[in-house]
Amino acid sequence: MTTNRPSPRLTALALRADGAAGPVAYPAAEPVAFTGRWAVIAQDDRAVSDSGEAACVPFAAGELRLDRPFARVRVFAAAGGRLKPVRAIAAGDPPEGKLVVTEADLATVAGFVIETDAG
Repeated sequence: MTTNRPSPRLTALALRADGAAGPVAYPAAEPVAFTGRWAVIAQDDRAVSDSGEAACVPFAAGELRLDRPFARVRVFAAAGGRLKPVRAIAAGDPPEGKLVVTEADLATVAGFVIETDAG
């Protein structure tokens, strides 16, 4: 008997680089490098490494880099108990392709959605 179960894939990551001297590479989900603390969640049925959209939620100041092409990044804020998009960042705008969140940003940025060119 054959089942049509999808092959296992990693669709969410909890990333924590507390005390690291520099960016931490995460070999199980390459190409991810980060400082701080993040959650990365695929927004489709694909793995984080090749998802068409990935939500990235910062829990501490830091940087997140997914070394792959992307079309844009949508930035979300919490307002009145709901998430709302506040701006879009073009593919070429983030320095070195990194999302950067400062301590001050944590008060207003709820997260990001990266829209990739993975189709």
